[in-house]
Amino acid sequence: MLKSVAPLLRAQIVAGSALETMLLMDAAGLDRWLSACLGDLEATRNAISDVLLDRVATLLLAGDGRTYVFGQRKSASLAEYAFFLLSPLVPNVQLIASGTASLADLLLDVHAGDRLLVLTFRPYARLAGEVIEFFRQAGGSIILISDDALGPPARLADHVLVCAPDSPGPFASAVGGMFVVEAVAAAVAERVTDEGRQAAARALWGRFGTY
Repeated sequence: MLKSVAPLLRAQIVAGSALETMLLMDAAGLDRWLSACLGDLEATRNAISDVLLDRVATLLLAGDGRTYVFGQRKSASLAEYAFFLLSPLVPNVQLIASGTASLADLLLDVHAGDRLLVLTFRPYARLAGEVIEFFRQAGGSIILISDDALGPPARLADHVLVCAPDSPGPFASAVGGMFVVEAVAAAVAERVTDEGRQAAARALWGRFGTY
């Protein structure tokens, strides 16, 4: 009886050891990612001064022009997040949806006094560079969130917020970009004294089933 049970017990022990090893490997992977993310956040913080963040927030709230938000590839999700954070705070925020089908129509009314908040990370999308060049030609102001202060998209920007993209994986991390998007929105929120727009946004959210 014991002899017949022994192989089964050995198999269970081996399986348990394999599972424990896999869990330890997963934990080590999480620790590597955590360490990299913390390093990115620290590097991003050191790259952006309080003065620069203040200038960006002030620009986003200046004048009556529109604020356009744009990102391609993986930056598209960060651009959409920035739009949702800024829309209750800043009037006339326009998300330029990812893709080229309606891009020309969305940019038709851009003029001096408008602002572009653009996000782009390596490998850079050529379309992002074209949108930046168009805004510069139209006389608009450009705020760039990117991973390189000297990269091609940065040469025409008024303000560049640099995010550290390092990761232990085969792709760049977006943690720094999300940190900057939230920091910009928080800086804008601190300067908004009239909460009427935010109250109106909350009322609309409730009306259309967002809660």
